[in-house]
Amino acid sequence: MSRIDARNGAFGIVPKELDGSLVTQDFPLFDIDESVIEPEFLALLLRSEQFVAACKRTSRGTTNRKRLREDLFLAETVPVPDLHIQRKIVDLMRVTQSAVKNVLDAASIAEDAIPAIANYVFE
Repeated sequence: MSRIDARNGAFGIVPKELDGSLVTQDFPLFDIDESVIEPEFLALLLRSEQFVAACKRTSRGTTNRKRLREDLFLAETVPVPDLHIQRKIVDLMRVTQSAVKNVLDAASIAEDAIPAIANYVFE
């Protein structure tokens, strides 16, 4: 997470292949306890309004560079459903993402077809 931009949703999950990489002190790292939370569910949670609001509540400063205070942040509680429910939510998210991709692909194909149709009609 970015201490400076956490209140703007600046969180990410680092893939295992980047384990051991260096970051500055303004980017604290946390381990994911997969016996408590699925990484993909966590990624979804990090984008929620409630989570970003918790980051805003725990950020302090007088300028646009308000920094998240870890002590306050770590005292926040976030309700997390059981792992089997998290997995169902992740599955639903994947289905939704797939549907969105299919719609965007279809829209792109349709958009590309318009000039071809115009060219055919006006040949």
